[in-house]
Amino acid sequence: MKFYAAVGVGLLGATVDAYSWVKGGDVCAGVDDNCDSIESCTTTVVGPCLGTATKATSFLKSTYQGIAFVKKSDYLACSDIENCTHANIMVPYGNGYRDLSAETSIGGGKMAFTMTGVLFGNTGPGDDAAYGYSGIASGLNIGESNITWKTMPVFAASRDAVDYVPREDSLYGAPLGSYEVCLTEVSDNTCSGPARTITPSEYKFAVYGFLSGNETQLAAKAAGKDVIGTRISLTAVGLEVSGLKINGQNYSNALVNQDVTSIEIIGSNGEGVAVNYPKRYNIGPLPGQGTTELNVDETKDVEIRVSVASSDTIYIDYLFDAASLVEGEKYWFYDPDVTAVSKTDVGGGDNTGTGTDTGTDTGTGTGTGTGTGTGTGTDNEGARVSTFTMATLMLGANIVVSSI
Repeated sequence: MKFYAAVGVGLLGATVDAYSWVKGGDVCAGVDDNCDSIESCTTTVVGPCLGTATKATSFLKSTYQGIAFVKKSDYLACSDIENCTHANIMVPYGNGYRDLSAETSIGGGKMAFTMTGVLFGNTGPGDDAAYGYSGIASGLNIGESNITWKTMPVFAASRDAVDYVPREDSLYGAPLGSYEVCLTEVSDNTCSGPARTITPSEYKFAVYGFLSGNETQLAAKAAGKDVIGTRISLTAVGLEVSGLKINGQNYSNALVNQDVTSIEIIGSNGEGVAVNYPKRYNIGPLPGQGTTELNVDETKDVEIRVSVASSDTIYIDYLFDAASLVEGEKYWFYDPDVTAVSKTDVGGGDNTGTGTDTGTDTGTGTGTGTGTGTGTGTDNEGARVSTFTMATLMLGANIVVSSI
């Protein structure tokens, strides 16, 4: 299943040297060396690089796949989503955009910042134009101090501004921005919640997008659909997987329409990914001329869907309420985060077994704690690991994703 193209990248299709890397503590993040297609321009990678390593040899690769109006209860049942009555896919424009700064001072610390994005829809001249923009902003704390902030910079393009703008460390920057968008809770249209803190080596990402143009045309595209979905693919490189859990349950196709609040992916080496999705996202009007800060109208609930794309790739769909956005000139912003963890921070299940410094240890515990599944390890190696029964994905990494 696809939005604009097959993933086409597996364990052997991507190598460490195909990316430009930055290091923050024991985590490395990077981008594709090329930016000549939507895939290459929107790809970001993150993985562990312990000690003196400056590149991750096993990592997770995230790539933009597309955007569509969909009927959330039915679209994943389509065998071919490009010929599905429950999905109206928006056609992408160009090769996408990528802003990049290997080091920028922000919030009292130092961050390596990237934002990738794609313009889509009818961007032509005339009153019938109905289009939008979808992007992923990400950053790695590469300093030794916490970063504290309430807003995050984003960049964009529009039908009237499509040309690349060289900026910082990229030749492929989006022409509009930066705009500051609220990361935290909102009251009385004010970014009033507590500031977010990003610790050293923590990796942060957020989903941004907007719709613009002819409201009648946008409403027609959304007819019979209840959400607009941004899809990214998550591919494992150099890793093997022993299991995947969705909302605490072993993955099966029966869960494909379940609203996802958490994902657990465990590799055969005992390292893994734990994803916890917050529900809230912000929407608001697009900025006027000369404005650099995005106002917030309201906060709504996002829905997440996860589906299997191939033996090493899953799709993650971020679904936003269409009715509140098809009026046009509205943006959405959704904000989880990522940090690196050791094996002692990954796992699930109840303590049901025993473990010693030299014996077996399985599941969520150190010392005498174990959970679902079995495995061997020592407590001083942090053998707090759950071995899941579903093994169709080749995913796993020394990374954890959680809500802030």
